[in-house]
Amino acid sequence: MLKLILGAIILVASIPTVGYLAAGQICFLMGFANIPGYKLYRAGVEQQRNALQLIGVFLGWLGQSLVSIAFAFLLVQLVRLFFTHFEFHAIFRWPFWFAMFLLALAPAYKTRGISEQSSPEMERLYFRVTLSLTGLTTAVGFIAFAVIHFSFL
Repeated sequence: MLKLILGAIILVASIPTVGYLAAGQICFLMGFANIPGYKLYRAGVEQQRNALQLIGVFLGWLGQSLVSIAFAFLLVQLVRLFFTHFEFHAIFRWPFWFAMFLLALAPAYKTRGISEQSSPEMERLYFRVTLSLTGLTTAVGFIAFAVIHFSFL
């Protein structure tokens, strides 16, 4: 019973504290991974070359997605590790999985919201497209990792 209570305390305290701090760091890393694509996009806009803009959007999405997918993979592995040490009924596991899913999506969507407010008009389309695609890719990746996790149990 004590182990179950300890697990519940860790479960409730981990997402709003450690989870959001980690998500903030992921936003920072996504920004670095976005730099090559952003530079190409800006050059394409200045030179009015659509092909260069598309390559920039693709590279920006790819860089951001790699960081975000790695974060999603880490979250799935942490949930797996947590549930191997603490036994919870399935009805209590699903909300935790859902919270981790939202936590995995948080960096892409929070960054998108901030970039909408703080970016010049020319750059908003770039951030809107790359970060939306990154969020979608992260959602698919998280679900795939979770399904793989369940298939190996």
